[in-house]
Amino acid sequence: MNKIDLTKRGLPADAPPAEVYKKLFQPQFTKILKQHSVPHKEWQELFYDVYNYMLWYEDGVQNLSVIMFEQLNRNTVETVTAAREAIVLEQDDELFLRKYVATWTEYFIISQHAHLPFLSVDNGLLEIKEYADAAKADDIHPIRRMLMTVWNEVVLTPIASRLLQITAKMLVLERDQGLTFGNLITGVRDSFYHVTPQRDFFVQHYESVYISTLEQYYTKATADQFANGSVIDYARWAEITFRDEQIRAKKYLVPSVKFTDPMKRMNERLVEIVLKETRILDALTCTAFQLIEEHRSEPLGVIYRLMDRIPATGLEPLVSAVQAHIIRKGKDDMVESAEIVAVDPEKYVEKLLNLYNSFLILIKDAFGDDHRFTSVRDLGFQEVVNDTTVFSLQLRGRFAAGLESRCPDMLASFCDSLLRKTNISRRLSSEEISERLKRTLQILKYVTNKDVFIMSYQITLARRLILGLTVDMEIEEEMCKWLQNLGMPAEVINRMVRMFG
Repeated sequence: MNKIDLTKRGLPADAPPAEVYKKLFQPQFTKILKQHSVPHKEWQELFYDVYNYMLWYEDGVQNLSVIMFEQLNRNTVETVTAAREAIVLEQDDELFLRKYVATWTEYFIISQHAHLPFLSVDNGLLEIKEYADAAKADDIHPIRRMLMTVWNEVVLTPIASRLLQITAKMLVLERDQGLTFGNLITGVRDSFYHVTPQRDFFVQHYESVYISTLEQYYTKATADQFANGSVIDYARWAEITFRDEQIRAKKYLVPSVKFTDPMKRMNERLVEIVLKETRILDALTCTAFQLIEEHRSEPLGVIYRLMDRIPATGLEPLVSAVQAHIIRKGKDDMVESAEIVAVDPEKYVEKLLNLYNSFLILIKDAFGDDHRFTSVRDLGFQEVVNDTTVFSLQLRGRFAAGLESRCPDMLASFCDSLLRKTNISRRLSSEEISERLKRTLQILKYVTNKDVFIMSYQITLARRLILGLTVDMEIEEEMCKWLQNLGMPAEVINRMVRMFG
């Protein structure tokens, strides 16, 4: 590659770099910045001339790179200043914003390739520690970062206040009237994000205005909604609000999948405004307690999803209330039917299963089987199953003291009535017997003293086999497998299996 003959380009052979830049490189670079068409041949010549000039420069590539960088910076400032003047001529707010976003968008696209002919300048700068450190922190080469910095200093900063005021008005109009300003707001957002690698700039300017606008709007909207409707109506409005603001923030607030902190901060602030005010939180909690008692899953689910947004302790009152409800409801219903269920295994098991299914449906429909609620459901139902109150009512005085739950015996008796030739088993098919046994074992999971059950079950099994009263041997064998899966002792299961011969 031959050295450029500057004399053939109308320059002295010893022309200084600044003069060479103005003569050879500035015209094409200015065309690029102004979005003018650059013929393919000129584009190729620019790549060639920059590389060739940098290659043959005799006074050090680093020094030349700094000089060229300064010339590119000066050239960019002049061009961008003219662009700013064109933008600020617009008096109408929306036209002003449209002009800014259109100019910024074109400039940003150009910045992605305008520096390419000057890669040899970039490479020279990267040999200098100051530029190399900045590039590592930013992951953008020096010339492209310079293009963003110039836009920030010359265009964005001088008009930032007006841009943000107009953006705030548009956000209010979108929330109030459903108007959509799409690319106008995202264009402003992107410019605040890309002009500097310092994320504090974006946070302190764009994000702070976005969240301030959200605060002002929803402080008033929250008060109006809470004052003019029921708590359930407020909860539905709040859930829709969170959904809409999540969508809006993804569109207008989050500039990159690598920078989602603004979304987190927006959500935190919205939770404080819409949910954490004492009177609102107390009303939601009290209403939730009532809905739990009434098993109204749909509105309860709305309040659950709202309170789950409150960090750490938001759901604690609901979790405690659900457990207390299961215990109270379960015990009360069993005591209410004590005269029947305490002496009739079939009625006893049926009552427990109905309770269990109602709690199962409540936790699934209202709380989506959230593990925090399934845990207290199991703890609460376990207390109901092992409660002795329903049996102690049948006894008096000292006989009731220290009474253990008869649940294990009642379950074993009910299983016997299904597996033995009785009036119950005769009216059921094999499939129905199997299904009832499986449902009964659901209750057995909650029995504390399973040893009592398995002891009673062994005795009744032996009696059925000896007297030939078994309804279905296959079901008997399957029952042993089900008990094994439930964690019954292996030696006991093996002993029962050997009974089948």
